[in-house]
Amino acid sequence: MRNSRITQWTTLTWKRPKEVYGEGNFVVYAEPGPNDIKQGKCGDCYFLSTLSSLAEYPDRIKKIFLTQEINDAGCYAVTVYINGEKRTVVVDDYFPFDATTNRWAMSRPSKEEGTNEIWVLILEKAWAKIFGSY
Repeated sequence: MRNSRITQWTTLTWKRPKEVYGEGNFVVYAEPGPNDIKQGKCGDCYFLSTLSSLAEYPDRIKKIFLTQEINDAGCYAVTVYINGEKRTVVVDDYFPFDATTNRWAMSRPSKEEGTNEIWVLILEKAWAKIFGSY
């Protein structure tokens, strides 16, 4: 018998924001805020709540991003501290997408309509990269 958690991940694919939102219909961030975050299947509420606290002061989120604009390469660099040491983490813009719900599988913007921001997706992927995987 397969593990139910493994089974639920079989519906996931990897998509880029331009495949989901359309070319030019998303930004890294407009104005980050604490209510921009919706948790997905990852179970990392401890991390997302930290992001929400940081987003109380939008400039704190903005300072994390070395890459602040959408780019054709789909590469984004962020600055984080790992064990007190400042590091740059680079991630691409392929994110887990759930075809059954037709939305991002892990964290996602809480605004389903309007400005499509990907800052939460990028930071969660950087966090996952630091620790090995989603």
